[in-house]
Amino acid sequence: MNSPICTTAFWHFSCDLYALSGVQDALLYAQHQDAKNVNILLLLRYLETLHIQLDQQQLDSLKQCTLEFDRLFLAPHRLIRANFKATYSLHPTYSTVRKSLLNSELLLEKLQQTLLIQQLEQTKLQTNPMANNLALYTDSLTLIALLRQS
Repeated sequence: MNSPICTTAFWHFSCDLYALSGVQDALLYAQHQDAKNVNILLLLRYLETLHIQLDQQQLDSLKQCTLEFDRLFLAPHRLIRANFKATYSLHPTYSTVRKSLLNSELLLEKLQQTLLIQQLEQTKLQTNPMANNLALYTDSLTLIALLRQS
């Protein structure tokens, strides 16, 4: 099957899902408490809406794809943002700098999404109208239900 995955459509899907009530908090909890990658969770849900089922090997390749990018770029950026907030929250330029840091983090998140899709494009995708990708990655039924509310 040729890849029906569009990076722009995936980004918009992610933004829309992330904006739903409770989703941001649940995803950040999964990221911080369960060491889950938010972009993988969003991609797994997106693929379900496209009726694409991944196997464990494909999921493992996605997890591997995110490890180095998280370590080299996203984790240090998040640390800078947190340290800046803790140190300079009362500085007159705080809101401007914070907004810039948030925007650059979003650009990194968007890049990671592109990398994930490129990784998937190297595999053979299988259609399945009952796709259940989230269950491959998390055992949190609450999180799965929340992400499937869309």
